[in-house]
Amino acid sequence: MSSYRVIKMAEKRSDLKKKSGFASAAALVYEKFVLLMAILSSCLFVSFVVDAFTGHLRRGPGTQAACIILCGGVFAACAFYLRSRWKDKGAVAELQQEQLILNLAKSNRGEVTVAEVSVDCGLSISVTKKAFERLAMTGVCQVDVSDQGELVYRFPSFEPDRAADSFRSNQAADSGHSQVLLDNPDAVNDEDVKISLKRLEKELEAEGNQG
Repeated sequence: MSSYRVIKMAEKRSDLKKKSGFASAAALVYEKFVLLMAILSSCLFVSFVVDAFTGHLRRGPGTQAACIILCGGVFAACAFYLRSRWKDKGAVAELQQEQLILNLAKSNRGEVTVAEVSVDCGLSISVTKKAFERLAMTGVCQVDVSDQGELVYRFPSFEPDRAADSFRSNQAADSGHSQVLLDNPDAVNDEDVKISLKRLEKELEAEGNQG
């Protein structure tokens, strides 16, 4: 890859980071503005409603009703936006927590505990438990109890292939048994020796009869 292309790729990546940073800052400013509008509209809404109930109308009844409807609509719109915004932030935070747990489980060969996640990932105990509950409900992990009585969360997709390990261990055992037989012929089963001797005697008898 040419140096010119590398420089262009680096510049493009830097521009993307700047744009994403600017977009995040703009979204944060807009969120603060919407929050301020929600507070202001709620205050005006309450003020207009109180004036309407007490009879101290600063304007005509139609204008008072229009102000109440307008402030109530603005507050509802702002509240809906903030609720969706904060809900998205919560979903992103939960996704990041689950990703941290999955990465740790993968490095630990599919077994982790709440304490390990809390220490290694920097999450609180309550947050870690909730994340494990979400993963268990979706079937990603299973809950077991260790000999010490501690909850152990197992991730089958990250555990080593037990069938492959069993096959390899059996294969190693068979090869070891064969090597023992080669090194020590006396280790052959006595019953097998007796059967071989009987076959040899029968063959000699058959040859004698033919002769």
